[in-house]
Amino acid sequence: MKIVFDTNVLISAFVFPGGPPEEIFHAVIMQDYKLGISAPIIEELKKVLRKKFSWPENKITEIVKLIQRNSTTVMPKCRIKTIQDEPDNRILECAEEFKADYIVNGDKHILKLKKYKDIRIRLASDFLKEMILMQ
Repeated sequence: MKIVFDTNVLISAFVFPGGPPEEIFHAVIMQDYKLGISAPIIEELKKVLRKKFSWPENKITEIVKLIQRNSTTVMPKCRIKTIQDEPDNRILECAEEFKADYIVNGDKHILKLKKYKDIRIRLASDFLKEMILMQ
């Protein structure tokens, strides 16, 4: 199962431990799912951790390395302009390039699509429920 996290989900996995985003990231580490990532997603993650949460650079670097060790970095070849909030299109680009099955998301602009091409879009909690039902 190939997934892409929205930046908000990545942030939640590390800033607000104990919830569905952390549970899914732990499953990525255990190799239950394959995580796709791109440079724009990593850059947005670093920016938010720095500005909104005042994380020190060494802690940000540590988190980024952990994510990169447990994911596949893709370089999207196409630009998508499906969503009005332009940065959200980077998530779709990454998911398309990675050939993801799911985008695990918390952003209302992306969530209201429900699906992009063959890629299902779910809240972290809904993704976990679906995975339990599939077992």
